[in-house]
Amino acid sequence: MGLFDFLKKKDPKPTGVTSNIIEEKSVVITSDDKKTVENEKPKKEKPKYETVKVHGSSFLQDAYKQLKWTDNPDYDSKKNELIDDGLIGERVYKEYYSGDGNVELIDEPDNPEDPKAIAIFLDGVKIGYVAKGKTGHIRKLRKEDNIRKMDIEVWGGKYKFVSEYEDDDYKTKYDLEKDDVPYGAQITLYYKNVE
Repeated sequence: MGLFDFLKKKDPKPTGVTSNIIEEKSVVITSDDKKTVENEKPKKEKPKYETVKVHGSSFLQDAYKQLKWTDNPDYDSKKNELIDDGLIGERVYKEYYSGDGNVELIDEPDNPEDPKAIAIFLDGVKIGYVAKGKTGHIRKLRKEDNIRKMDIEVWGGKYKFVSEYEDDDYKTKYDLEKDDVPYGAQITLYYKNVE
């Protein structure tokens, strides 16, 4: 019998074994007689938090300027100092938010654009809104008293950015760019109950 004949030959079906196996699972018994199932899909863990981008910030840029900001000493660094400090590939802002971080979610039923709007206040200053498609979800979390705490990340203003690249001779080079971006923020909601 030649090689191709051998490869074409089908093994006869073993007796007593069905060919309709949908998913193969193997059971392993450990020394303490506990059974574990291999090849079983792990249960998906529910998230303990979620991030929510603050919408409408572009219309409230002056509000962000009312927040407490502190000068960032790294912003005054020269390119080589930023490289030595490992600040490659990230924005180094001129100022950073240094307020209390008191975040409030306030319903705005009188909002002419959306009576279901939820405004986001930071240290008593309105900085934006919860996205229209998320307001029902956020209301449900609040109604169930399922928000343990809220953190906020705020950014914007002037920044420096060091980028890294290789030139034609494969030597590592660095460029320093200066720019500014509009202020923005995102909040992180931490849940009390995760089932």
